[in-house]
Amino acid sequence: MVVGQVSQWEYLYRTTVPYKYMVEKGPDIVKLSLIRGILQKYKDGLWIRELARKAKLSKSTVSRYIKQYLKYEVEVKKIGPLKLVKLKRK
Repeated sequence: MVVGQVSQWEYLYRTTVPYKYMVEKGPDIVKLSLIRGILQKYKDGLWIRELARKAKLSKSTVSRYIKQYLKYEVEVKKIGPLKLVKLKRK
């Protein structure tokens, strides 16, 4: 069932959850600063999987944040199936 242009589930969600509790789209600032902080500690860089373990985030989340939001701040060196990530020097 569709109410206007909104699906039934979206309509129920919008009417039961106040807008102040809805999550805005975009990067999570806490996750970004966590990834940056870990990379600042390890000057030689880290593998994506290692970075994800240290940040206690999923590997795909770390990969996405690096590709979308940190692409101008980090160097990514691909070695086989692995990716070495380190901060660019200023």
